Amino acid sequence: MMKPNKITTKGEFLLGGFHVGGEKNGVNHWEKFESQTEPLTNAVDDSGFEVRFHPPEGEQIFAGVQVKDRDIAPAYEILEVPAATYAVFDISCKKNMQRQFDGVDKWLEKNKAAYPRLVWDGVPYVVCWYGRFSQEKVFEMWIPLTKR
Repeated sequence: MMKPNKITTKGEFLLGGFHVGGEKNGVNHWEKFESQTEPLTNAVDDSGFEVRFHPPEGEQIFAGVQVKDRDIAPAYEILEVPAATYAVFDISCKKNMQRQFDGVDKWLEKNKAAYPRLVWDGVPYVVCWYGRFSQEKVFEMWIPLTKR
């Protein structure tokens, strides 16, 4: 069973990017973002984020970067990620990812009384942050929780 690196609280933040659908046959869901000719001039940095929603009809993904404000090029969408407490897990792309995801699920199941999952408009979600990916091949998976 994996354990989170930390439990942390993060205030609301804005992402500029796109709703890119779900995971389908290895399609690069960053393609739409990377093909834009208008830059996001107010990006906090170039660290990628994905917000992965898990409704019953299948996963939906928003891919983008954190922006300082809503003043973005019209080609982009804004996603306002609500403030939350997160269990933060490091997921290594050099190791068996399914085993790591299973370990996260086991931790969530074991700790659901103390840390129930937080949902967004009735839908479970996770935030993935890729700020360490280029050097370490690791991304952080943030699971929103409600602490009892």
